[in-house]
Amino acid sequence: MNINNYNIGALLYNNKFDASGTIGTIIRMNRTNDILNFLIVLTDDNYINKSIFGGKSLYNKLLSKKDLFYGNLEIKKFSEFTKNTDNISSKYLIEGNITPRIVYIKLPKENIYVTADTFQDKYLDSKINELISIFTNLHAEIINISIIHENASNLKLSLGSDININGVKANINASKTNDNNKKIETSRILTFQKPSNDTIIDTKIFTDCKKFHYLPKDEGWIDIIRQRVYKKAKNNKYVYNYLDKTCFSVDLSAQLQLLNINFAYNSNKYENLKIEYDVIYFPFTGNVKVPNEEEEEEEEEEEKEEKNIVNNRIFNPIDLFNPLKWGIF
Repeated sequence: MNINNYNIGALLYNNKFDASGTIGTIIRMNRTNDILNFLIVLTDDNYINKSIFGGKSLYNKLLSKKDLFYGNLEIKKFSEFTKNTDNISSKYLIEGNITPRIVYIKLPKENIYVTADTFQDKYLDSKINELISIFTNLHAEIINISIIHENASNLKLSLGSDININGVKANINASKTNDNNKKIETSRILTFQKPSNDTIIDTKIFTDCKKFHYLPKDEGWIDIIRQRVYKKAKNNKYVYNYLDKTCFSVDLSAQLQLLNINFAYNSNKYENLKIEYDVIYFPFTGNVKVPNEEEEEEEEEEEKEEKNIVNNRIFNPIDLFNPLKWGIF
């Protein structure tokens, strides 16, 4: 099924389907596994063997350590970027100035390489902003975000300050930090303008995997959408406990240090980090948006046809195995 062309609005309000799982089934079809992608840029000299007695070049030494990276490692020449050989800059987009001998890690959603020491900050910001985007597309009016952490000096998150949803930028009403029981709580209140059409929620947008990369893999986020769409929830409270599951070989940092390669990744940076979202929605009494009228009419015709078939006890054996015909996923 091509979910980009499928009439999700009609699907959600079709009585043949189980409302508790339909939208979740559609969203989950976009699930993909994320694999860490590493990039190291070397100078041209680093590709030259150092002596006639078999001394390996830095490039060859790195290749021999490739298995220590739990993911894909790419090694590129600095001159390839300066000359933009084979349009390499578009294939390997690096945040900031390109620096040789630094380990870069690619953000899975943005497809941008960032330095290892900023990867966790950027990754968390990406997830925070995507969840905020889910809330705002469900017509959030106020989002109160609280981050509880043991070390405020390590906290380098934007907390949605750069979020922009449907052309409407969030207004930051308050930002404060409290120190309580050796834990730091940083909170921010985001407010949004009332949607121009507050009687329609467009659920089809959630199938756009470029805008919603993490959503298909998070059952809690899918449930937030279900609660709002099916039960017309007025508010939502959600707690996200961050756990860094990124694992590296014990020898990786030591081996890279011997090669004078900068790899400043701290897996304990956001240990015991908790993010709380307290959301208040605009009142919603309308329907889920039907993408276009032609699709809606086609769905209605299909429903009438199916009712006629059932009433007359006429079954086509082929249709029994057609999941779209009978709403079986």
